Amino acid sequence: MASLAMRSGSFVVSTHTFPDDVVAEVAGNAPREIKEVPLKWLALFRARKVSFANPIAHRIKVVEVSVVQNPEDEKRIEGRVVCEIDGFFSTPVLSVAFTEMASIFF
Repeated sequence: MASLAMRSGSFVVSTHTFPDDVVAEVAGNAPREIKEVPLKWLALFRARKVSFANPIAHRIKVVEVSVVQNPEDEKRIEGRVVCEIDGFFSTPVLSVAFTEMASIFF
C-alpha cells in the first residue's frame, strides 16, 4: 500500500511498511495495511521539523485502529483510530495540533 510522505517540502509516494512488532502493538480489527495508515501519517508529522505538530506528534502513540459499524446507520461502517498522548496539553494546544494534522486529509 502506498502513502504520502514529505521530502524537501514536496509529497512523494512512500511504500514503507512498518516492522511486524510495531504493527502488532496496534490493537483493533483493521487489517495490517489499514493500521499502517495512521502510523505513516504520524511519521510524516514527525518528519516535518518546522511544523507546530512535530513536537506533539512525537508524544502520540497509535493504540487502536478498528473498523466498526456506524451507530447511526447500521448499513454503514466507519474507521476508529485511538491514540494516547504522553504528557499534559492544554485544550487549545491540542486543538491546533490536531487541526494541523487533520487538515492534510482535506
